[in-house]
Amino acid sequence: MSHSYELPGVTHIVAELNNFGAIIASSLYFLIVAIIIVFVVHKLARKFLFPRLANQRFALVLIWTLHALVLVIALLLVLGRFGLDVSVIAPVILLIVILVAVFVFFIAPYLPTLPFKLGNMVEIGDVRGNVETITPYFTHIRTFDGRTVFIPNALVWTKNIVNYHSTPNRRVELKLNVSADRSLADARAVLTDIMHSDERVIDDPVPAVRINLARAEGVEMVGLCWVKNDDFLGARSDLYEKVVNAAQSNAGFSLSLEKKAGRAFRRSCQSLSVREDLTLLLSGSGH
Repeated sequence: MSHSYELPGVTHIVAELNNFGAIIASSLYFLIVAIIIVFVVHKLARKFLFPRLANQRFALVLIWTLHALVLVIALLLVLGRFGLDVSVIAPVILLIVILVAVFVFFIAPYLPTLPFKLGNMVEIGDVRGNVETITPYFTHIRTFDGRTVFIPNALVWTKNIVNYHSTPNRRVELKLNVSADRSLADARAVLTDIMHSDERVIDDPVPAVRINLARAEGVEMVGLCWVKNDDFLGARSDLYEKVVNAAQSNAGFSLSLEKKAGRAFRRSCQSLSVREDLTLLLSGSGH
């Protein structure tokens, strides 16, 4: 004679697990469908909507609002599958999404914000470097010589700020003074060739050479070319080195000191000559 025993509640537990399994499966289905809808809407908007709208910011806010609404609706459906009454909170959540979108588009642009982000290369007053940290009270700038400068945000607002990441390209200015007894045409040709020979110099705008000032000591000439923002420092250094090498190799022009610099140089030479004469005089009087 056989006996069968059933643990109390086992059948009920198994039935509940089956029910939860079906609920979890349907919830995952809702979430996956929502993610696919968001992905497809984003792709279609990027391809068809953005190119046709002049206000790109409005397009971004609109697309992200649609994304949020789709995900919120999917989440509400999932909560409803678990037996929660979402009839009360659903309108509130949808209203919050719409209010956030209105805030981002209409109000956020008029709130005061610092005109740079983490990692941007900026110049604040006389401090130049990369933005390392932004706190409610200080902005930390990592300078190119390795120092960390802490600038109070209240002081940042009072300084002139240059953000070198705001545009993709920067203009390199190669300033030099050509001696008055040298050919300007030769100097212009050499400077033009130097700019065109560097692959980092972009073709549009076309590199150009201009005359800024003419003096008895020489002519101030400047070469103008554009490079990518990330290439600016290296390209400018290399281009100046090529200009100096061309002048030293007597390539049809020579470099001259500016008027103020020339006077200072001559004064330093005269001062050095006087000190040498005094040294010789004193050393001679000691014998």
